[in-house]
Amino acid sequence: RYDLLCVEGLSRAMNVFRDQMVVPKFTVVPGKEKLIVDDSVSGVRPYCVAAVLRDMKFTEESYNSFILLQDKLHQNIGRERSLVSIGTHDLDTIKGPFTYQALAPEQIQFQPLNQDNVMTAPEMFEKFRQTYLKPYLQIIEDKPLYPL
Repeated sequence: RYDLLCVEGLSRAMNVFRDQMVVPKFTVVPGKEKLIVDDSVSGVRPYCVAAVLRDMKFTEESYNSFILLQDKLHQNIGRERSLVSIGTHDLDTIKGPFTYQALAPEQIQFQPLNQDNVMTAPEMFEKFRQTYLKPYLQIIEDKPLYPL
C-alpha cells in the first residue's frame, strides 16, 4: 500500500483502523484532458500513464511531503526511476492537449515545478546535478532524445 509511504497516508490509515475516521471515498471520473503519446518516446519511456488531481492547494509543508512521497514512489515502483518517472505539473499554468514526446536536449524548453525560469534540458541538467536528482540524470543523459 503506497499510501502508507507518507505520514498523511499512515495517519489516515491509523485513524480508520481505530474507528476515528471513515474510509475516504475517492471518485474516478473520465478525464477532460487529452494526452497524446508520440512514437518518439518509445525508446526512452515505452509506457505512459496520466492522472489529474483537482482542487489541490499546496502549502510549503504539504508540497514538501508530496515531493517526498513522489520520490519514494520513484524509488520503489519506479526502480530508482529506471522504469517510471513521475512528472507533476500545475494545470493552472498549462493547457492541453498534452503531448508526451522525445526531443533533442537542445530543443527542450521547460519550466520545472517550483522554479521561476524556463530552462533548456542542458541547463536543467546543470542545475539539478547539484541536487538529489544527480544519480538519476545518467538514466537519459546519453540518449539522443529526452522524454518530455
